[in-house]
Amino acid sequence: MEEIIINDKQIQEIADRTAAIVLHRLKDEPNDAPVYVSVKEAARIIGVSVSHMYKIRDEYPHIRRGNNQQGHIFFIRESLMASLPTSNINNK
Repeated sequence: MEEIIINDKQIQEIADRTAAIVLHRLKDEPNDAPVYVSVKEAARIIGVSVSHMYKIRDEYPHIRRGNNQQGHIFFIRESLMASLPTSNINNK
């Protein structure tokens, strides 16, 4: 097999092209991490008031961040969207 010699400029071009390909693929691949939304955004998504969202919070997957009772509640956006009738999803 013949030895191939490449110079520094060619190495840099290969590295730049590789980085561009990786970035493009990362942008196209969906991220599996859940997207969390605030109570206000969750209420908007399902079409209820913020106070009602607090009352029905246990009907949807959520997390609490912060200190005990003073913490903030965040909902998983995808689970909220999945609970909507199909006709409402296009409007959100």
